[in-house]
Amino acid sequence: MVKVQKGKVEELKKLQKTEVSSSAQHVPQDQASTSADVAGDIENALMKDRTDNKKEKKEQLSKIHAWKSNFRPSSIPIFGNLQHFPSDPYVSTEWIIEYSHLALKQGESCLRLWVGNLLYVYPLSGSALKPILESSVEISKGSDYNFFKAWLGNGLLLSDGAEWKAQRAMLTPTFHFTILNDFMQIFNRQTKILLEKMQEHADNGKMVDIYEMIGACSVDMIGEAGMGVELKTSKSKTIPT
Repeated sequence: MVKVQKGKVEELKKLQKTEVSSSAQHVPQDQASTSADVAGDIENALMKDRTDNKKEKKEQLSKIHAWKSNFRPSSIPIFGNLQHFPSDPYVSTEWIIEYSHLALKQGESCLRLWVGNLLYVYPLSGSALKPILESSVEISKGSDYNFFKAWLGNGLLLSDGAEWKAQRAMLTPTFHFTILNDFMQIFNRQTKILLEKMQEHADNGKMVDIYEMIGACSVDMIGEAGMGVELKTSKSKTIPT
């Protein structure tokens, strides 16, 4: 990437005009015209480079807020914060949650952790997450998503850039409020069935895994709203997982 300083473009213009003018005295008109075109292409390329530099700087500035957190565990070269992570994945998740709560108490809006050479940023508030969700630039997926490309292809979930924007534009009307309103009757009916299932376990004083019940409710909603079929999964004694 070439950095173009102030005044350089003007100098290039003068130099290009001088070169083209002197060349025109010794070469045919069509060649002089070609030289002018080449000079114009060089100028356009340099101007575009200035624009790209500005855009790149803007993108970099949009990421700076992720580095502002002063509350972070100590790290070591190469390994980052790996020495803090328990070997049990469940305990590691609990550790991150606990550390996030400590960061919030210190008034921080983000928690950043290094895992090797990878930086993970955890927004801790809606205001910290808002710039990311509203950004039209930060739409590239992390390398973790590459695992699914052979299965899901380069669709809306995994694509980025112009391809993602084109697919998003086609899909957005499908989820317009006026269309979703037509399905509210289905959502309400299936939610009522879910609440009835939960009510059966509400007063027995025992711990209940609601994963299966919510999963069955979701399947019934999708089946009826998307395919027009009443699967009645929630009312079945055997719930598929």
